[in-house]
Amino acid sequence: STPFQAGIAEMLKTMPQHVHELKSFYQTKRDTLIDALLESRFNVLPCYGTYFLLVDYSEISSLDDMDFCIWMAKEIGVVAIPLSPFCETPDSAKVVRLCFAKHESTLIEAGKRMGQL
Repeated sequence: STPFQAGIAEMLKTMPQHVHELKSFYQTKRDTLIDALLESRFNVLPCYGTYFLLVDYSEISSLDDMDFCIWMAKEIGVVAIPLSPFCETPDSAKVVRLCFAKHESTLIEAGKRMGQL
């Protein structure tokens, strides 16, 4: 959208080095969330070039992704994003996505909560 384009253009003029810092900035956040989920029953899927982490929850629940996301938000206070609304023909995979563009403490807390499942 136009407002974002104007904002990005201004950022590129005033802080051009920021573009080169983003990769490591988000990789650190991704790795923090992955580390926080290591002891959980979620299966972390490979994730590159985005600030979303895909996790398979098939060892935890048989709910579809929409219902699982609602349940997880209500029961453990972590919001995940279902994939089925983005698919023309949703499959039965038990995969949701988690945004890791968050403060480190938020990622660690989410991992602790998800580890209880």
